[in-house]
Amino acid sequence: MRKSTWTIIALVLLTTAGITGWIVWPIFFAPSDAPPPPTEQLEQIAEARAFVDVTKAAGFTHIHHKPYLDPKLDRIMSWMTSVGAAAAAGDFNNDGFVDLYVTDSKKGKPNYLYRNKGDGTFVDVAPQAGVAENINDDSGTSMDCIWGDYDNDGNLDLFIVKWGRDILFHNNGDGTFTNVTAKAFRNEKNEPGSPWTNGNAATWVDYDGDGLLDIYVGNYFAPVDLWHLKHTRIMHDSFEKSRNAGKNALFHNNGDGTFTDVAPKLNLDDPGWTLSVGHGDINNDGWPDIYCANDFGTDQLFLNKGDGTFRNITELAFGEDTKKGMNVDFGDVDNDGWLDIYVTNITTDGYLKEGNMLWQNTASDENGVPIFMDISVDTETHHGGWGWGAKFVDFDNDADLDIIAVNGFITAGKENYWYDLASWTVMEQDVSDAKNWPVIGDRSFSGNETTRLWRNDGQQRFSEIAAKAGVDNQHDGRGIVLFDYDNDGDLDIYLANQGMAPVLFRNDIGGSKNWLGLQLIGNPKTGSNRDAIGSRITVVTSTGPQIRELDGGNSYSAQSDRRVYFGLGDDMIINTLEIRWPSRRVQVMRNLRANQILTIQEPSELPKVASLIPTSRDKIMMPPKRGNIPEMVLPPAERDAILSELEEKVRSHPNDIAIASKYRIQCIKLGEFDRSTRFFESLTNEYPKIRNIRLQLALTYVDKMPKCGGMAAIVCKGTLARKSLVQVGILIEADETWWPAVYARAMNHLHWPRALRHSTMAIADFKRCIALLQNQTKSGSKQVRSYHVRTYIGLGDALAKNEEFKKAQVAWREGLSLFPGTPELKERIALKTGEEALAFVEKVRNLEKQIDTDFSFLLNP
Repeated sequence: MRKSTWTIIALVLLTTAGITGWIVWPIFFAPSDAPPPPTEQLEQIAEARAFVDVTKAAGFTHIHHKPYLDPKLDRIMSWMTSVGAAAAAGDFNNDGFVDLYVTDSKKGKPNYLYRNKGDGTFVDVAPQAGVAENINDDSGTSMDCIWGDYDNDGNLDLFIVKWGRDILFHNNGDGTFTNVTAKAFRNEKNEPGSPWTNGNAATWVDYDGDGLLDIYVGNYFAPVDLWHLKHTRIMHDSFEKSRNAGKNALFHNNGDGTFTDVAPKLNLDDPGWTLSVGHGDINNDGWPDIYCANDFGTDQLFLNKGDGTFRNITELAFGEDTKKGMNVDFGDVDNDGWLDIYVTNITTDGYLKEGNMLWQNTASDENGVPIFMDISVDTETHHGGWGWGAKFVDFDNDADLDIIAVNGFITAGKENYWYDLASWTVMEQDVSDAKNWPVIGDRSFSGNETTRLWRNDGQQRFSEIAAKAGVDNQHDGRGIVLFDYDNDGDLDIYLANQGMAPVLFRNDIGGSKNWLGLQLIGNPKTGSNRDAIGSRITVVTSTGPQIRELDGGNSYSAQSDRRVYFGLGDDMIINTLEIRWPSRRVQVMRNLRANQILTIQEPSELPKVASLIPTSRDKIMMPPKRGNIPEMVLPPAERDAILSELEEKVRSHPNDIAIASKYRIQCIKLGEFDRSTRFFESLTNEYPKIRNIRLQLALTYVDKMPKCGGMAAIVCKGTLARKSLVQVGILIEADETWWPAVYARAMNHLHWPRALRHSTMAIADFKRCIALLQNQTKSGSKQVRSYHVRTYIGLGDALAKNEEFKKAQVAWREGLSLFPGTPELKERIALKTGEEALAFVEKVRNLEKQIDTDFSFLLNP
């Protein structure tokens, strides 16, 4: 499609009109029984190869260098230096072509400013511009970068996030920059300059609506000099609930070239291990809300109250599950007028299947707080490898948002670090001290993974088409920049790769459909920032409405094109274009033609109109829960009453297996895992000799294992497994003939991923269980009970998982001879090959599903 560029000032060329009544926003995702999507466009993409690698032709020849930190960290240096490759798109010289700033992360290495020459090539002008040297030095090294016009002078300024002291460069308007950090900030000693922090992310956001861009910075390590450590206790103190990181900062723009950190005052100084920050208006009230994607702990979502303050709504919006994130991006994936959120995580075959999260903005509670539901599994957008940057993007301009995600942690030698890390979790050591960690050396750790591109078919189904589209490269990817560098109406892709060369993909498929590009210029006199960050744009065509929101740097280690793009499919005319500016004033235009980039300046005066933005919808009382565990939704008082009553019964009958199991199962249904653990820990201290109580404590740790998530879910589960094994070990040491304790240990080992080699331990324990039963029945001290069949099922499963199929068949057949008609045994014996048996067992025996720990079966005859 041909492109033309127009500038619209104060609506000279276009008509502004009021909109009467309300527009009903259809949900374009069809129900799950909708007919299969057509394959015509997928075939077209496969033929055309939507993206072409033009990296070298465009002039990108650099390689990112990892930092090298204090030698005290040598045993895990590759883990410590696995971040820092970042890039930001911005037209720094206002020539109409988007340029690119790129980071390096090693001391003594320069950063790059690639000026877009307008002919498909770029040239590095960082040395001439003054933004190459004196950045990666003794004051730290680069981790992220974002463009933003903080003084509203029409020129993009540059903020660089560092492990060390962040830098602010002012754009002089002549192709050069001046370091104004000393004037803009006060450091930890209240002296001129930025404080020493170890940040990983930042975004520009006008949180208080004063027309000036503020900066929200996500910090990672506590503020220590990573090149000159006094000690090595600098790591997270937990793999699932760590809160000992560097505190995040919100630098308020004072309007005089200076910034003040107001995060502590607003309770935005989150101490989680933040990897990515982003903002979006999730409740459609015109104010930017802030999301922190945190490693090793729960992500945080802050709702902007519109008065300069925020409310933490994490639990209300998402439920009580522990979630860890490595990327955040906002987009309306179902075209219903409400922003959804995509967060990356980890899925590694054989070890960890946590998965990315697609949080659909589904409803609101009685106070208007948005409620989100994770639909990543249903939409098949969860399996993203070791995830990093991800973006919503309509790459094919078909009028719905697709998703692209990069991945890959550490690419090194052929040996794998996963086994050592997982094995280490069963050891009682301080994880916050780097000297306790197993040595990585030259081993790989989920490295060199394949980029994912999920195409949205508009019916709540996504197809992974990276290979067909031509973006199935294998790197340790970090940041994704989406920008239309050739101004042809489709979004091209730049990938920043850790310790590797970057990749630039030119988009050659988006031009087959219609599109609209918008360059927005806010009016500071109305209360908008000149970059128009925070604007909500709505486009309505015959196909229906779409929204975009202009952000200040969402997504991990990347900032995309500040221009806003809409794919229009086959529509040639935009019936309505609405812009809600950061001033919260609404501008409406009608009957625009497609396939052009419009530059629109916010008028000084706008008539009052009814906005297209939906502000009300169905309300629900409690958020839906994520995961495989069917948690009951009850008011807190009722939940407490139910559990308190059961706790009293357990206390009165501490040897009763049925009562104790009933209590634990009820805690599982209610999601009260920590309460169950605390209760049995207290009872174990009170009754250390009662076997049932200690066994129940061991089982509470197993109960919680499916709830672990995030970057190191396998480690979280390992920690819980270790705690369980410690308690079971105490029981076995006291009485090695007590069958329930040996069986509990066997079941613990059975469910671990095959690659971690627990199946051999499970085999040994199940054989021991059978020997105990045989000895007891021969001596007459015990009769064969119906539950003894579990031992044969478990032994066969463990053998199958260990790829000993013939032995597994022997165990299952022996069990069937003793317990004829057992359906579980018949089902397994019918498996014809070792491959079938292995697939079956790995499906039913894994750490992602709730493990059956209801030991009340011991009471069955």
